[in-house]
Amino acid sequence: MKNRSKIIYLAWAPYNRRAECFARELGAELCLINYIKYRSPQLAPIKYPVMAIKTFLVLCQKKPKVVFSMTPPLFCVFFVYLYCLYSKAKHVIDAHTGSLMSEPWITLRFLHKFLCRKASVTVVTNPFLVNLVKSWGAKSIDMNPPIEFPNVSLKKNQGKQNVLFINSFAPDEPIEEIIKVAQSLKDISFYITGDISKAPKRIIQAAPKNVIFTGFVSYEEYIRLLASVDGVLCFTKRDHTLLSGGEEALFMGKPLLTFGFPFLREFFNQGTVFVEQYTEAIRNGVIHLIKHKKKFEKEMIQLRKDKLKIWKRDLNNLKKIILM
Repeated sequence: MKNRSKIIYLAWAPYNRRAECFARELGAELCLINYIKYRSPQLAPIKYPVMAIKTFLVLCQKKPKVVFSMTPPLFCVFFVYLYCLYSKAKHVIDAHTGSLMSEPWITLRFLHKFLCRKASVTVVTNPFLVNLVKSWGAKSIDMNPPIEFPNVSLKKNQGKQNVLFINSFAPDEPIEEIIKVAQSLKDISFYITGDISKAPKRIIQAAPKNVIFTGFVSYEEYIRLLASVDGVLCFTKRDHTLLSGGEEALFMGKPLLTFGFPFLREFFNQGTVFVEQYTEAIRNGVIHLIKHKKKFEKEMIQLRKDKLKIWKRDLNNLKKIILM
């Protein structure tokens, strides 16, 4: 496991934290392949053939014994499968929720089923997805690697009480509700991440003075902000989805506020405030989180310890599969 050339984690992305964490924990070499603009479906017919060729070149040069491939996009997995078919290398698929539950990938589910059956195992983020993949006649396990943060100095924030809304202005995030909550809680500063160019103008115009749109910041600056706030807000309106921002809060030991889907309640079973999907519930949740901050911090630190134990167990099980 110490020979980095023997295991490769390959992803068609400029950066992916989950991929980076898996590579670190496995002692694998991380190979990130991306051209032109990331997440640009209209450019896929131009990008994907070039990325497929690069994938073959990288794998043929490094000759790994085990290859992890990330989906989406599913075509990354397909071309890694072709290489493994030729080279007899073991293939592990790391399937994110979107590739299994969202368009356009569910249209290609027939291909996903085929690739999962051919893989040594498909790694997913939760038990629901494990059962889905197993229903296809494939092997599957759920694993979520721990996050290691660099040491950073604390950021001097605007307010006496500060929360961070980890946001990307995606359709499944309640940005309008958060703005309304901020309007009614002016003694709390709301830091909101994400590319402001993607935000509707009415959102920017409606934001009160206690809302700070961070825009894109460096990774170090983001970690400084995460380490400095009193709590983290992170949401999705899509069930069976593990929140990356929620994991960041967990491993930073910060209280979390999110929606109360059964999977999220099970995963974040300490240090977390769960609310319904409407403005007043979110507002009350923010107040509760701030009021009981110390209690939730203590719980989240314990949850981090619990998750690290689970990870060590799951990592040993994965090693047994790929070293068989």
